[in-house]
Amino acid sequence: MEETALREVREETGLVAEIAGRLGDVTYWYARRESDGAPVRIFKRVRFFLLMHRGGRFADRDDEMDDVRWFSLDRAEPMLAYANERMLMAKARELLADLA
Repeated sequence: MEETALREVREETGLVAEIAGRLGDVTYWYARRESDGAPVRIFKRVRFFLLMHRGGRFADRDDEMDDVRWFSLDRAEPMLAYANERMLMAKARELLADLA
């Protein structure tokens, strides 16, 4: 999981990172339609890590993401729409305090 997270961050943001800790998982169901129109429910688990920036540039990312931006925790926190996102942010703050 850790190697996958680092690779995905590098590909999608252009940044090189190091894992500083695990934040937790978010799980949910979503629906899509197969090519024949049949509905299918998909279970998804997303694992989150606290990453420390070690290099790279946004300009070196692939085109999978429309936009990549950098925010301070204080600026990013009000942008979080869901309780599970706010929980992950709180965990990130705790881990960062322990690292300081």
